[in-house]
Amino acid sequence: MIDQSTIARIMDAAQIVDVVSDYMTLKKRGANWWGVCPFHNEKTPSFSVSPAKGIFKCFGCGKGGNAVQFVMEHEHLTYHDALCLLAKKYHIEIQEREQTDDEKQQEKERESLQTVTEFAAKFFEETLHNTDEGQSVGMSYLRERGFSDDIIRKFRIGYAPDAWDTLVGAANAQNYSLDYMVKANVCNYNDEKKRYYDTFRGRVIFPWITVSGKVVAFSGRVLSRDTKGVVQKYVNTSETPLFVKSNELFGIFQAKNAITKADCVYIVEGQTDVISMHQCGVANVVACSGGSGLKEAQAHLLHRFTANIILMYDTDAAGEKYTDTAISVALAEGMNVHVVRLPEGEDPDSFARQNNANAFIDYIAQHKIDFATYICQKIATTANDPIKKSQLITEQLTPALALINNNILLAEYIKQCAQLLALSEEMLLRQTNKVRDNKRKKEQEKQQRADEQTSTETTDAAPDDNQPDLVTGPDKFDTQERYILNCALRHGNEVIFADDDNHAWTINEFIVNQLIDTDNIALRNPLHQTMIHEIAAHMHDNGFDAAKFFIRHADPRISQLAADLLADRYLLSKMFADKETQSSISNARQQQERQRTMADEINKVIIEYKYLIVTDELAQTIVALKNAANPQATLDLMTKITQLNQLKARIAQELGERIIVKF
Repeated sequence: MIDQSTIARIMDAAQIVDVVSDYMTLKKRGANWWGVCPFHNEKTPSFSVSPAKGIFKCFGCGKGGNAVQFVMEHEHLTYHDALCLLAKKYHIEIQEREQTDDEKQQEKERESLQTVTEFAAKFFEETLHNTDEGQSVGMSYLRERGFSDDIIRKFRIGYAPDAWDTLVGAANAQNYSLDYMVKANVCNYNDEKKRYYDTFRGRVIFPWITVSGKVVAFSGRVLSRDTKGVVQKYVNTSETPLFVKSNELFGIFQAKNAITKADCVYIVEGQTDVISMHQCGVANVVACSGGSGLKEAQAHLLHRFTANIILMYDTDAAGEKYTDTAISVALAEGMNVHVVRLPEGEDPDSFARQNNANAFIDYIAQHKIDFATYICQKIATTANDPIKKSQLITEQLTPALALINNNILLAEYIKQCAQLLALSEEMLLRQTNKVRDNKRKKEQEKQQRADEQTSTETTDAAPDDNQPDLVTGPDKFDTQERYILNCALRHGNEVIFADDDNHAWTINEFIVNQLIDTDNIALRNPLHQTMIHEIAAHMHDNGFDAAKFFIRHADPRISQLAADLLADRYLLSKMFADKETQSSISNARQQQERQRTMADEINKVIIEYKYLIVTDELAQTIVALKNAANPQATLDLMTKITQLNQLKARIAQELGERIIVKF
């Protein structure tokens, strides 16, 4: 495992805005940075990054944490692996102790798959650049396509030798697990012949690289311009634990910065389309898996970097199908969708090789049309067939329009489409609203079925009306515990009163005294309890800052909880929130009054929490009394109930008096 001092160095180096910006576009608004959440489907940015607190927080899905947790969540990594990734990014050397067998087993498969996939990528690259076959066959083909050395290395293009087991032999020679090579789909196993063999043979290899720069899959292309009669133009990695086709975009790693800068992304069909556009100077371009249509997860990934998408599929039947699908998916994601049709017989690959960036971009600017115009133009070609025209309006146009949530924008599109198709705006709007209503009805029915299922599953657990009103819901304790911890993290070092010995008590000292030293109360949430005890252990350390301490905590559950507590969603009362303003007050009397009020507030919260505990224990004791097994147990429980009622009355009196700690 990584030692605490190294973790601290990594946390110091890993500035949250810098880390998150590697994966998505952030825009500064006030003190924080905002963007579209990468963890759930949203159209309005609710993902906040606070550089001052060192945390991220999504107010839509609730995910939050520090820089390490962001990498863990985004890359699906363990805490250890996320730290290693950040250490590599910031050039921090890691010295670890030997992992336990259990730890090794937990990380082995994904780590091993990533290792053998990277090994295969390097093997293909080295074969292309450093072997006679790679140069004479693979490189000759790439040169013929017009790809420069820089572009070839930028996309890590390689070559697979035209032999059955060259990669297998290289893996064996370096002691890589062939079982993991098979799981990564770079090798296969023939049961009949009892031998391993290479998946890719005699093909140029295009690696699929994630947004964070990890190779997860490969596409191998035949080495011929003329692919007529070829059984498989491309051989692609099948899905693995590392590679889910519907989630990945070819070229996203190389394009992400250009997409952000241009605030626009082009989607094309194939890998060579992407690479040729880069070659001509247009870098904000990606392709979907294996030339397939855009999927929801891919659109959401793109939406992190831009809201503007331009579809540039081929002009054949398959390209039209991909375009229609992509329009619906991108609109549902809340993106602005345009379509570009290249000249007859051209695709992005061939067009890019004939033009430079300026000519390409000029062509797009002159020929791009919005999705509605694109659909209307298709419908207009069927003007002499009213049945077909009506069918296309019903199947393509109104469903697309119904995906637009902005009513002002929808009204503009309705007006535009009505003019292009010589239709009534009222009729088109009515049909669009009908689609909207049907969709809403289906969603409501789906939700109702889900609610009914949940209700059925919980019927057996329905509460007994004859039981007392137990205060056992975790939220009732959780709210108070979170408030107490929030005070500790945000304002723990603030002095709130001085005792008779002239000792200045901080908020953290008061909390620890009341919960641990005086009544030895155990918080119901184990993580909350751990935090309170660690505050007690460290609050007198020189320079101790509870917020920073827990944000950087070695237990990711605690650091995530700390980030959640510090997020703006969990605000304290106005008295605590006005700390920055109030601390500048020079008048000693006013400052003393503020301290008095703060002391009163935190004291009241702790007393309320104690009241909850006593009330809950009393209710449980009453239940136990009903089920007492013998007279002695009954007597003991009745005595306990009397004591608890007395304690409850005393605490209730304290609450009513709103006790203020004496100065």
